[in-house]
Amino acid sequence: MKHSLAIAALILTIMCLGCKPKQITTSNGHTGGMDAAKAAALHDASALRFAIMSIKGKADFTDLGKGTTIGFTYRIDIAKDSLILINLSKFGVPAMNMLISQDTIKMRIPLNQTAAVCDYSLLQKVMKLDLNFEKFQAVLLGQALLDQPVALTSSKGSTVVLEGNKPPYSVYWNLNAQHFKLEKMRMLDAILGNESVLTYSDFKKVDGQLVAFTFMMEATQSQTVRIELHHSGIEFDKEKINFRFRIPESYKIMPCDSLQQQR
Repeated sequence: MKHSLAIAALILTIMCLGCKPKQITTSNGHTGGMDAAKAAALHDASALRFAIMSIKGKADFTDLGKGTTIGFTYRIDIAKDSLILINLSKFGVPAMNMLISQDTIKMRIPLNQTAAVCDYSLLQKVMKLDLNFEKFQAVLLGQALLDQPVALTSSKGSTVVLEGNKPPYSVYWNLNAQHFKLEKMRMLDAILGNESVLTYSDFKKVDGQLVAFTFMMEATQSQTVRIELHHSGIEFDKEKINFRFRIPESYKIMPCDSLQQQR
């Protein structure tokens, strides 16, 4: 149970990393022939196109402070801009199921027959960060939310770096200078010293679209944790997905803030 809750808490932490800074620094300057507006437009143009996306693979959750690693297999189904269904298994046994919609997050843990149903307002209070569906989807898809101006700080070699600031946070996005896919995102809290880093690598083409098959997030909060996703298969619009999510009456509904306590 504790491991499943830790994974759930980390998934919710990932959601905050999609935060788009408001009232951030703007820049009209050019670096290496590239400006921020052009870089953002090229990145937006690289976004994945689909109605339904299915991802399978293996995840490793590591507590670097304790030196422990937990492995899971996963399937993630995404109905674009609508629903995200996450199924985690351990040794072929269902460990956790989570359905994320525009206004609700539902989770169930079959092994101990517990569940949680949370809205975003409660999660915002618990996590003390601005969370929503769009941000979580963007993180899963490797899409930076650059609909507000950002500063271009570097355009050298194979990397274009964009920066946004809203004290105490600084956010940096590293884009590949050839295909403008997101390769790295770094979020730094200058006051508390907390840092979260996302990296996307092992890019391959699927149905003519370039997709990162390896995703890693490392976060330093009260402790340093890391999650790695290694996709073994990705499909676009190949099959109809059942997004129905039922919580049996026999399941015990636990409070959403228990996820924060398990972090």
